[in-house]
Amino acid sequence: MSSNVVEGSSVNGEAQYLRANRLVARALPHPDETWHRATAPPLVAETISKLLANHIIEIAVRHGAPTDHNAHLYRTRESAYRYATECLDDPTTLDCGHTGIRNLGGGEYTCGREGCPVRVDRATAREVLSG
Repeated sequence: MSSNVVEGSSVNGEAQYLRANRLVARALPHPDETWHRATAPPLVAETISKLLANHIIEIAVRHGAPTDHNAHLYRTRESAYRYATECLDDPTTLDCGHTGIRNLGGGEYTCGREGCPVRVDRATAREVLSG
């Protein structure tokens, strides 16, 4: 699977994930740095599983069990970092400060952050998602 991040990519979803999670994208450590979950920016530390699944970060040094995200040493993929810093505008945030949107159907939308109760209308959701 390619680690190239291409605008509009539907093959690996890297660009789509980064566009939908611009605050996380902006918080990614530089690719020259390796880091542990405990030393990562909070938004990055909270989303390690999703970042791995979307090929935004990789395990630089594996320690312990494969699913023990607290033990491994991570690195941001160069292509993802480049896309996040060169291709994304600053994120438009909801009143709660988050950028993710969850579509509940029937024209109802909420903040995509687990546990955040903020609800928005379709126009606001579109504005946030378009950046």
